[in-house]
Amino acid sequence: MKNRKKTISLILSVIMLLSVLTVGYISADAADTATFTLNGQTYSAETGADVTYTVNLKTTNPIVNGQFYLNYPQSILEVQDTSFPVVGDYTMMCNYTEDSENIVAFNFSGTKKVDFTGGGVLAQIFFKVKSAGSGNIKLDIAMMSMRNDNNALINEIPNSTFTETLTVKNPETPTNPTTPSNPTAPTEQPTTAAPTDPAPTEQPATEAPTTAPAPKTTITLKATKSSIAYGTSTTVKATVKNGND
Repeated sequence: MKNRKKTISLILSVIMLLSVLTVGYISADAADTATFTLNGQTYSAETGADVTYTVNLKTTNPIVNGQFYLNYPQSILEVQDTSFPVVGDYTMMCNYTEDSENIVAFNFSGTKKVDFTGGGVLAQIFFKVKSAGSGNIKLDIAMMSMRNDNNALINEIPNSTFTETLTVKNPETPTNPTTPSNPTAPTEQPTTAAPTDPAPTEQPATEAPTTAPAPKTTITLKATKSSIAYGTSTTVKATVKNGND
């Protein structure tokens, strides 16, 4: 009996632990996500995502003025830019402030007609998701008029169609650069041998000039009577310098 109670207690502990982990996982995932509801459809976006709101307008008659308010959750979304491509010769006046109103107001007014009978983009609002949370995006049409043949203003809202869309572009997740498993070894540069000085060329030895022996001159002298007997002769060798003496 005691073993059974221990087993049941252990199973309950595991179930409770799994429940806590599951709730923690959902909370962590939800902490980085923002959700928006537009015309009953819900969109999800990550923090830092770009969100583009587009409203297309199609009217039965050309219009001469219009005033619109786009409500959005200011604590979650931050306006980055606006675009009004089909307003004709008019300058669409746009205003959005960081206050508690949470609206983007835009309008145009004049005497010329703006033709939306074929349909076209009335406005685009570009947002950045600055924090997680949830909220609603809603367009309010304060006024929109056309002129009849008598130049009188007539409400054109009942004869118009507004089509709203929301586009979400989540930030791209950076990828870590891949390090090659076998990087190529650096190529060894060829070794340049140090220049060697050429061995000096042996010059042929110059022999010292030799002095040619002075020429020897043989002189034959005849003996005088006082030295040797007359009629005999002897030879005397003498060295003469320069061959002259």
